[in-house]
Amino acid sequence: MTVYSEETHGNRAGLLVELFSPFTNPLNPNNWVQVAFHIWDMTQMALQLGGTRKIAQEDYQSAFRFLREAKTFSPEDIVEMAKTQTLTLIDTEILREYELNRLGRDFPMTASLGRLSWQLSIYAKLYDVWKNIALGLPSEYGLIIPAERYYRSYYARGRPSFRDAFVMWRKKLVPFDLPLKILREDMGFSPELAEKFIEHAYYDPSPGELARINRTIPLSPEYIKERLIEFGLSDEEVKVYQKWIEKEPVKDELIRVSALLMQEYAEGTLDLKTFEKIHREWEFSESEIKLRKYIAQLLRSKYVLKLRRDAKIYLFRRDVIEPDELYEQLRNLGFADEIANAITELEAARKGIVWNK
Repeated sequence: MTVYSEETHGNRAGLLVELFSPFTNPLNPNNWVQVAFHIWDMTQMALQLGGTRKIAQEDYQSAFRFLREAKTFSPEDIVEMAKTQTLTLIDTEILREYELNRLGRDFPMTASLGRLSWQLSIYAKLYDVWKNIALGLPSEYGLIIPAERYYRSYYARGRPSFRDAFVMWRKKLVPFDLPLKILREDMGFSPELAEKFIEHAYYDPSPGELARINRTIPLSPEYIKERLIEFGLSDEEVKVYQKWIEKEPVKDELIRVSALLMQEYAEGTLDLKTFEKIHREWEFSESEIKLRKYIAQLLRSKYVLKLRRDAKIYLFRRDVIEPDELYEQLRNLGFADEIANAITELEAARKGIVWNK
């Protein structure tokens, strides 16, 4: 009888040699018996294939049905089930291993298929889950964790993280040696690098925090620039952020000043050149200046149109023009028909005249 190695798996050189051995030595009866065993082995394996697949599929579906039901189980029920299932599966596994080893003596290929189906079966039966609940977790919580706590307490070698140790040192709760030793011993820093790292550990305010602080407490340009550099910004970004932070305290006032400038230009007390000059001095962008100038011009047009409208209305009130003339002159100023009609109707009504176009 051939002993199958991991290299042959019952389907390579060892199997072929035995299958053809009767032809090389036809007078040896053992060779013919060996061939018969192989043929029988392959026949039995083929017969088991369909049943094995069906059982594996049924076990798989059964596992999913059970997991859906398990949502309603209490923790106590799950633990008790784990104890029962583990004992049952241990006993079944021993018997199955015995049967597979005995079968593998004469029918290695059939045994190999059987072992595969058994492995799939114990996987679908959640064997590892039950075993962990019944054996793994109790041993961990009952033995390993209490022992770990004991030794940690006994040796008392635990230390906080570097960041916590640094803060504790700043609060004068621990000596400077603690964060230094954590860097040297726990993180492997050189003495020079550890010293530099502690200097680096001081808190650096973000650009947003600097902007908020500067709205309440004026910060010097030198301080702002230094903090931005320490925060890790490039030279170009430092310039941009510094301008923003220094301008942040007067942002609301700049918006109000711009609104007043637009109003002054609209009423004719400010020329366009001065309007643009003041906005550029405070670093408004060209797009902002263009839009604000456009708004100012719209306000001026509106202001002029309102004055001309009022002039026509006062002529009507002084009986210089009739309602139809007021309507026509308002239309000539550019008022829409319904607006000119409504204004004329209102002014006529104030005189007790019923009028409508």
